Amino acid sequence: IGTAAALRAKAFGLRVVIYDPYIPDGIEKALGVERADRLETLLACSQILSLHCPLTDETRGFIDAVAIGLMPRGAIVVNTARGGVLDTAAVVEALA
Repeated sequence: IGTAAALRAKAFGLRVVIYDPYIPDGIEKALGVERADRLETLLACSQILSLHCPLTDETRGFIDAVAIGLMPRGAIVVNTARGGVLDTAAVVEALA
């Protein structure tokens, strides 16, 4: 799903940067996108963050207040993953 979203974003002329520590190196080259080596790097350059991951112990609350604080002001978060990946209390606080 993430790959499909990346290709569609790219088709609209967006700069697409991906982060996934579990996919092999080179996928980004095959897709014609950039790859961030760390989540913090991705967040710092994300005007639009689209989440595509399963809900696991590792990803629960993955995008929290710290992560949101690293993003540029006015950034958009699109959570197509499970709800628990995004700390909704942190989102509400950031919006306030």
